[in-house]
Amino acid sequence: ENIQEQACGTIWSLSVNADNRPRIVQEGGLPSLITLLRHANEKIQELAVLAIRNISTSDDNKIKIVRLGGLPPIIGILRSTNMRVVEQAAGTLWSLSVSEENQIKIVQEDGLQLLVGLLRSPNENVAEQAAGCIRNLSMHDENDAKIVREGGLPPL
Repeated sequence: ENIQEQACGTIWSLSVNADNRPRIVQEGGLPSLITLLRHANEKIQELAVLAIRNISTSDDNKIKIVRLGGLPPIIGILRSTNMRVVEQAAGTLWSLSVSEENQIKIVQEDGLQLLVGLLRSPNENVAEQAAGCIRNLSMHDENDAKIVREGGLPPL
């Protein structure tokens, strides 16, 4: 477990530099990071989601992350009681939701309901990340009514 944490921390550290992100993807780093999102150790989850968030700054990678199955574990992290991890997961969804294709998929994977719940978080950073993602989701016509139905208006 300690080795996984150190390795994940190294990938996250490398992903801070934009020049390293394409290489991480080319070398097959995304599937491993996505797997680590489901790890029982929250520190490993946090490092994995931080790396994925950095990698998601590229439009191509936004699509790739979702196509490789990244949404379910990222959305699952929103249920965590660790607000640092939740904040990073919500921020990653905010980044992924820039893609029109992903806007629909986030809602289909039940991310909207959890994000709306996070709007009421006492942690301002968590609420801000959730609000940013919901804003992007609202740009897709199919999502407007769903946001209202899920109770997204009052907390905004």
